[in-house]
Amino acid sequence: MVETLSTSVQSEIIRFLARSLEYPQSTWLNHHYLDGLSSLLTELGYQNDLTEILALPADSAEALENLQIEYTRLFINGIPATVAPPYGSIYHHGEGMLNGRSTEKTLEYYHSHGFDLADPSDLADYLPLELEFLALLLAENKEAEAREFYQEYLGPWFGAFRQRVREGSRVPFYRILIELIDFFTKEEDEYEH
Repeated sequence: MVETLSTSVQSEIIRFLARSLEYPQSTWLNHHYLDGLSSLLTELGYQNDLTEILALPADSAEALENLQIEYTRLFINGIPATVAPPYGSIYHHGEGMLNGRSTEKTLEYYHSHGFDLADPSDLADYLPLELEFLALLLAENKEAEAREFYQEYLGPWFGAFRQRVREGSRVPFYRILIELIDFFTKEEDEYEH
């Protein structure tokens, strides 16, 4: 995690990024949301990414539809194959399928820390859920548990997922989100200085 930020700020940013991976809808993908994303990119000095985000017309039905199509292609059911399914069990060695053993282990970890899924039909290793859990741990100042969760559950598969999004994304929006998630969840010593 980015140690120069307070855990409450990290928690808010990670929660914001988790929600950014929801299916795009006008209820949240609007000027207010894009202003928040633009502020984050500005703070980080990501000027190229900021330019690409600012090119998205927030109230455009066509822009929203384009993001929905890309979301579906990347994360749900692309043809000939889904580019980057956002589930850990797809990427864990030897699993390659939804709802594998790593999904069960992730749910067990949630339970061991007093959390459960709001919807029992959700898969515990779904990236937005893992990010929400990480944000909850940080909000409760459980930095050691957050680090452990990242190292044992999220980190081992996120790199392969990130690479698929980077290579397969046709619009910059999702590539930028994945890079932000990578930045705010990685250990500082993992970065090359």
